[in-house]
Amino acid sequence: MRRLALPEAQAGGLVGPLRLANGSCLLWVGRRRPKPSWDVMSAYVRAELRRRFVEDVLPRAAVVTVFEGS
Repeated sequence: MRRLALPEAQAGGLVGPLRLANGSCLLWVGRRRPKPSWDVMSAYVRAELRRRFVEDVLPRAAVVTVFEGS
């Protein structure tokens, strides 16, 4: 994948239009956030893998909920 050289932009600034192989794009540059720690990132990855596993094993269409009550 080819890296795109972007012009400098302040946070909250618009960059573009940038010419791409398939057209053009506009980018909105927001404030830079610090990278998450390893513990936080591994928790995100674990939760995402668990969600994907449950969706593969038990698709939503196969779930029937029955409410008992009044």
